[in-house]
Amino acid sequence: GQAEKAAEKIVALRPFVEGQQVVSLNAIWAFFDMEIPKGTSFEPQDPVMQTLKAKLNRQRLLLHPDKNGHPAAEPTFKYLEQCHRRLVGAFVREARRETVHQRTRREEEELREEQQRRQRQEEARREADAQRQREEDERHERLLQA
Repeated sequence: GQAEKAAEKIVALRPFVEGQQVVSLNAIWAFFDMEIPKGTSFEPQDPVMQTLKAKLNRQRLLLHPDKNGHPAAEPTFKYLEQCHRRLVGAFVREARRETVHQRTRREEEELREEQQRRQRQEEARREADAQRQREEDERHERLLQA
């Protein structure tokens, strides 16, 4: 059953978990019982990535240290989490880049708004200065006429 499946996975992954063997990105797919996908870049909602997530969740249930008493369950669990992050980092079109792009756009917009606000303040200050100057000139003119 489930315990045997988990034990098999732990034994199969032991050389990788213990760092005796290095795994290629493509080989990681097999850890999740998946074929190497045809594409090289996927949206997070792509069926390939959704399947990977579902497979990871199944592995989590099998190998979580709270659910599995095997002494190597925890390092194997953590290793699979790390493998999942590697696959997502390599194969998912980076949401992070989009976020950086969106942040850049937002910051540029905020900068533009700040510049416009300062420009309006400067125009208002210049207008107020000009108004005070006119009033001062008028006062001076009245004094001369008196």
